Amino acid sequence: MGLSANDIFSLDVWQQVDAGAWAEVRGILLDGRPFSFVGHEYQIEPMGCNAPNQCARKGAQVGWTSINMLKKLHGTIHGRYQNGGLYYFPTRDDVSDFVRGHFNPLIDQNPEEIGRYVQNTDAITI
Repeated sequence: MGLSANDIFSLDVWQQVDAGAWAEVRGILLDGRPFSFVGHEYQIEPMGCNAPNQCARKGAQVGWTSINMLKKLHGTIHGRYQNGGLYYFPTRDDVSDFVRGHFNPLIDQNPEEIGRYVQNTDAITI
């Protein structure tokens, strides 16, 4: 049984497909504020891209890390990725800083939307 035209464009289905729609509609908290594309419209296209390999030329502090964390979590929650994703860093300190500064707060601030699916990202020694 396939999806009807109405289902394809329904908000629930769209949230399953598009990480940006999911984050914005569900009010995912990022740095203590609900995620929004307002003022960050340049993030819409990369947030919606599901290509297996992606490369970007970008400036600093444009939210690239945040949107990619949201994309990985969204894909994991909605079955796009079987085992989530991996981030590689040159040192244990870098990994620790990233997990504690980015991933853990995102999970802690969103217990219903993310936390119930992802319990522990502190696998620094792996």
